[in-house]
Amino acid sequence: MRHEKQKAQISQMEGGFTLLETAAATMIMTVGLMAIMQLFVLSMVYNKSSTQTTIAATLAKRQMEKLLAMTLPSPEEPAPLGYGGALGNANKVEGYYVNCYVDFDRNGQKGTMRLSNTPFFDGQSVSYVVTWKVESDSVTVLDPVTNQQVPSLPGLRRITVRAEATQAGMQGNALSRGTGQASTVTPESAQLSTIRTPYN
Repeated sequence: MRHEKQKAQISQMEGGFTLLETAAATMIMTVGLMAIMQLFVLSMVYNKSSTQTTIAATLAKRQMEKLLAMTLPSPEEPAPLGYGGALGNANKVEGYYVNCYVDFDRNGQKGTMRLSNTPFFDGQSVSYVVTWKVESDSVTVLDPVTNQQVPSLPGLRRITVRAEATQAGMQGNALSRGTGQASTVTPESAQLSTIRTPYN
């Protein structure tokens, strides 16, 4: 009798999972795996976006250094440092922009990530457009001792450079999303600005 009682207790303890428990566990695991897969996709999108923003910042800085190394002409002279130009790929003005190419996607193969103003291979589309604007800038400064206005230096110019990717790494990101605009594409960009005098 005691032996049979122990046998009944052991058989109760050895009971397996029911079909309902197995289905619930599978459902929970599927939902978790789907969430993890979405994180991988999002990380790839944000990684591409941050790479494009970094390259845009590099190109903007490089172009600004080139412009600052040039002899400053009179304001009426044409590009690249006479007054004129506009910012943004859609508003580019002849003489105030350069096309840039990145060697990173040749037939699906990752390249060297070199930057150039000429294509790396036939048929390569422009990767970035760098635009700049040169305008008059009169800075008013107060003398801290006399509290009088100090006359601005003649020939001050504000140079603003903007580098922007031609294709967006992210779709419908927070910067572009508005009511009914979930799929708006905003190219990654970087912008720098400085004041240039005839003496530097």
